[in-house]
Amino acid sequence: MRDFISGLKMSFGYFSALPVKLGEDDRFDKTQKLSWMLGLLPFVGLVIASISVGLYYLISNWYFALLSAILYLMLSGFLHLEAVIDVIDAIYAKLSGKDAYAIIKEPTVGAIGVLWGGSFLILEVGGIVFLLLHQRYSDVLMMSVVSRVGLLYVLYFFEFKSVFVSTLKESLDIRWLIFWGVVVILKCYMIAIALLVAYVVGRMLGFRNGDVLGFTLEATQICFIAITAMTL
Repeated sequence: MRDFISGLKMSFGYFSALPVKLGEDDRFDKTQKLSWMLGLLPFVGLVIASISVGLYYLISNWYFALLSAILYLMLSGFLHLEAVIDVIDAIYAKLSGKDAYAIIKEPTVGAIGVLWGGSFLILEVGGIVFLLLHQRYSDVLMMSVVSRVGLLYVLYFFEFKSVFVSTLKESLDIRWLIFWGVVVILKCYMIAIALLVAYVVGRMLGFRNGDVLGFTLEATQICFIAITAMTL
């Protein structure tokens, strides 16, 4: 039970911007804690998406749809959009003959990366607003969950040039893949999209790290919205 509680706190603490206070016991010192932390990642997505949808449900107009969409990104900590910028900078650097891994680790960002990050931001915020205005609340929740389920599969099937991500990979229990795969069974094709994105980006960079995971999550969410929009 202590490992579960610690893993839950760590999952919210590291994968969201929700005010979760981590204690002395909430450290990366046990495989079981990391397993819970990873396994609860889609649940974190469900919670922050529920808060976003709940805000719009209270006051259902276009302005609060916009606020709700931005709130979703704020609660995610904008971490994954930052990863988009880093990945794009690294891809363009490699095309120019530079060391992609060195570029992706730099604290500065390039103009092209910022433009791509801005484009992802517009597509995601616009997409969430679109779904909310069409009262597709369950799709907003599923988007947040299935994109994170996709990350678990990416983590399981690929190798990473990152000690931290590799440590997470080693602690990932395949039973989580089975559990969440069943939960999102109706949208399981999105897992294949996540794997495809991670594969292509990894091939372009020559490696995969935590930023590739963030890029994959954002790309998967945008693909989910686009596919859903085509059915309306």
